[in-house]
Amino acid sequence: MTDQQRQFRARRRRELRSPLGVPAVFGSERLTRGHGTLADQFAGDEENFNKLLANCRARGIRPGTHDVYNPAIACTALDPEALVPQADPEGHIRRKCLKDGLDCRGLVDVTIPKTDAMHAADEKLNATP
Repeated sequence: MTDQQRQFRARRRRELRSPLGVPAVFGSERLTRGHGTLADQFAGDEENFNKLLANCRARGIRPGTHDVYNPAIACTALDPEALVPQADPEGHIRRKCLKDGLDCRGLVDVTIPKTDAMHAADEKLNATP
């Protein structure tokens, strides 16, 4: 075995020993850090908290204690699908935006391709009279 091969293998072993999954943990932490429990997010607004829980029960959704309610992705007031789970916040936001046809920019980026009807509406808006 040549010195170059030994160096490559040593470098590869160091890479394999490094912690795996750190970027995913860091990304998830950025979306859920500092929100507290779901009850803490609705502190002082018990009526809306109870309405949200009722909406969840009606749709068969079981909110977790540390889920984060994100009104930016809610389609209706107190939309249970706007509860972002702590386990996979980025994936949930991405799936919700794709399902509802929402463009999203920030910690999670989602771009919705424009349909022919959207292009026609843009052209109509941009047309100068």
